[in-house]
Amino acid sequence: MADPIYDVYWEGPYAWDKRQVTPRDRHVLYAIYGTHRVYGPQSLLYIGRTESSGGKRLKDHDWWVKEESAPVSFHLASIGEFKDWPTWESIGAYPKATRALVQVIESLLIHAHQPAYNAQSLQAPAKSRPFRVFNTGHYGSLLPEVSYRYYADP
Repeated sequence: MADPIYDVYWEGPYAWDKRQVTPRDRHVLYAIYGTHRVYGPQSLLYIGRTESSGGKRLKDHDWWVKEESAPVSFHLASIGEFKDWPTWESIGAYPKATRALVQVIESLLIHAHQPAYNAQSLQAPAKSRPFRVFNTGHYGSLLPEVSYRYYADP
């Protein structure tokens, strides 16, 4: 039996000043991009998950974003199970995913991409059954596909 595949459908980029009005209930992940002294402009700075309101969660980052030397933007994502490409083309965005699913996918994305400002999940992704993730839509500099089998400890 093949590993399940989850589609993380990204929307954006959005200007930082739109963080209070842009998120919807379906958005469960976010990625923050900006200029990093070493990695340059439009670098992936942070990946996080939203538990309730995406706008409130993004606001929690104001303390460091206001110190950035260049404009910061963000992308928002919904998660759903990938069935096939024709079905995917008709979906666009998914309904709100479960907390457990969001948590393991966030952990894998952080581990695989090593965002400059994330501290959690850099060592190993959260334990889960094997799965694959497709990043689709406007996914910025994220890898188009990551696999739990590749990044999990043996």
